[in-house]
Amino acid sequence: MATRIPKQIWQTYKTASLPVSAVPCVRSWKRRNPTWSYRFFDDGELDGYVRANGTAEEYAAFRQLPLGVMKADFWRYFVLLKEGGVYADIDTVASQPVEDWIGNGTALVTGVEDTRELFCQWAIAAPPGHPVLRHAIDLILERVNEPVDVRSRGAVHHITGPQLWTDAISRHLGIAGDVTNLGTASAERIQLERDLWTGKAMLIHPWQVLCGGAVSHLFASKRWSDLPGYASWRVLRNRTDGTRAVSEVSR
Repeated sequence: MATRIPKQIWQTYKTASLPVSAVPCVRSWKRRNPTWSYRFFDDGELDGYVRANGTAEEYAAFRQLPLGVMKADFWRYFVLLKEGGVYADIDTVASQPVEDWIGNGTALVTGVEDTRELFCQWAIAAPPGHPVLRHAIDLILERVNEPVDVRSRGAVHHITGPQLWTDAISRHLGIAGDVTNLGTASAERIQLERDLWTGKAMLIHPWQVLCGGAVSHLFASKRWSDLPGYASWRVLRNRTDGTRAVSEVSR
């Protein structure tokens, strides 16, 4: 019998004091999925989790990542690899229950970004041990020592983000090289060519499902989209969003 996706939702933010605009996002996941457990980790808990559950090489790579957003990327793949469930960015809204978009609950679930070029990794569902997640961690271990300027546009995407996630899926599907070589709409092309991924324990949604359908990605992505790389992410992450912060993620 295939391993099923455990009924647990994972989210992270730098502290338990969330930006005001994130609070209704978190509540949407709890309200839409009342029978699912909700697990929140702050930055310190991410470090402790990878230290306790990873190899020395994995923890060293995690510690070496220079930006918090990179560590959050690493952790989402890592925690799903170890425990499975659903990972969702703190700035996403659940518009539908998880059961509505995970199919039979035995495959890794991802979707095409609305740019059509890459797969989104701000909402992922997976059973523990799925090979795409192992590929993602292994690719980070390969790329963490590359001479890349993290201030440059696309650096975070390549080392830990959507480009890396797309390349991990490409490895699992046996597509050689950088998946973007398939064309300007490579993720969408893969999704449409179902023979590439059916039978590979994957469910790949078209862009409309995880980009405004079952899930919506809100404030952070809109702010970052026109900024050079993720240098500004450090500033945004280290200041309060709005005039006050809300503690108690459990609310």
